[in-house]
Amino acid sequence: MSDVQKPNTAEMEKAKSLESAGWGALLLWIGVTTLFGLGWPTFLRGLGLLVLGVQGARYLWGMKVEYFWVIFGVVFLLAGIVESFGIGFPLVPAALIAFGLAALYGVLRHINDSKV
Repeated sequence: MSDVQKPNTAEMEKAKSLESAGWGALLLWIGVTTLFGLGWPTFLRGLGLLVLGVQGARYLWGMKVEYFWVIFGVVFLLAGIVESFGIGFPLVPAALIAFGLAALYGVLRHINDSKV
């Protein structure tokens, strides 16, 4: 008997629905911020809040919280706040590079673990 648990179909459906709602909200947010010219800081703050909101919903629904996305949300929320004050630190490009490296590292580590 295997110790690996297969995901519950109902939970997978909930996760899929939540992911679809998150993507829909993201596209809506991009459209609103560009249509009304709300600016980069407002977009970043909204993006951070949107991502954190999806993770909060996962928590409230008893689903596993994805900490990568929690960190992503916090960083982009902070980036929007920093941009609002006109501070010249390139937080967004640095964060995108860091998140890209983290994602690649995770994939490569998973590939190495599956070879063993």
